[in-house]
Amino acid sequence: MIMAKVARRAALAAALLLVAGGSVLAAESPRAVTKSPARDGAYLAKMPGLANNVPGQTLAGEKRVLNDGVVIRSSSVEGGKIIIPPSGLFITIRSQNWMPFNNEPILMAGAPYRFITDTYEQSVVRNVTLRRNGIAFSDKDKTRGWQLTSIDTKTYGMTGASTAVFKILKTTGNYYGDQFLVQAGEKVTNAAADGSLAKGSKLPDGIRVPTLENKAAQHIAGSNVATVGRSYVVVDSISANEVKVRELVTDNNTGVWISPKDPVIGAYGKGSKIKAGAATLEVTEVTADSATVKLGNVTKKLGPVNADSMKWMLMDMASREQFMIKSADNKILAHLDLNKPFADGKANLVVYSDVVKVKSGDAWGPDTRFLARPET
Repeated sequence: MIMAKVARRAALAAALLLVAGGSVLAAESPRAVTKSPARDGAYLAKMPGLANNVPGQTLAGEKRVLNDGVVIRSSSVEGGKIIIPPSGLFITIRSQNWMPFNNEPILMAGAPYRFITDTYEQSVVRNVTLRRNGIAFSDKDKTRGWQLTSIDTKTYGMTGASTAVFKILKTTGNYYGDQFLVQAGEKVTNAAADGSLAKGSKLPDGIRVPTLENKAAQHIAGSNVATVGRSYVVVDSISANEVKVRELVTDNNTGVWISPKDPVIGAYGKGSKIKAGAATLEVTEVTADSATVKLGNVTKKLGPVNADSMKWMLMDMASREQFMIKSADNKILAHLDLNKPFADGKANLVVYSDVVKVKSGDAWGPDTRFLARPET
């Protein structure tokens, strides 16, 4: 996952990035959102002032290595000055996948934070036609979407069939790791799409030579559906110049809960009180699979923790709500340590103060010259 802080006006970002021999100015040009850095652009593995190979550890004990960096896209040189278009300057952080409720260490422009959990929305785009390299945006700000990256109407060994590849395009102009390959054509048998191939074909066992009678070579098993997790593509037709898309479905990250402070972590029984910032979290009840806590005027039962409640927790932000409590002003957030939630009549709790909800597209609090763009 990348948390990108996007410069709204590059002129104001000059204090964060100075280029020798010139100035950084805002350009009256289209913004650089979803545009990748140039293939021949300079790349520096390390840069003074940025975090390089900083060690970290999660609540579950996993080791992390943190790096942050600066990305400049679509820049140009005019009159001895470097011109950066809107959204052309990023400060980024990348590590491994961030798991909810795992106290993931992250960095933003060198400053340490802890990732707590995130929010997202489901995007469904239907009935669009895309040409090669065209983009069907999946969010209202048009900062990410589906890109048709290739069309092949002469796939070897597949006469009468065409292949198209879609990728999910990030704000930063990079792609997510998976690609979505679909096939369509008059000779394609969509056995993979309708499920009839799932139980296996009716072909005889063994080896046989194709003949006109057995027609062993007269089929193409492709699919007009491509799926990865909760994201999928369905197409109706593929031609040399365009693809008619029936449906594109994926998730968009809309925000993350983070804190600049390490949490208070411990095992607490009934009657325990935990100081968190200006507030106090009180444990009023502990059972074998739940804990009831009070935070200000908010009282909530955390749990139950069982196979059924945990089934979708990692994926479903709504399911996570039963394991956490937020103060009325959202500045305090506590959750059960789901690695080992209960032991010896006590609840293992993780309590954060100074919590911030970073919403996609909002100004970044510590430096409002930047916008926040969580990506996942």
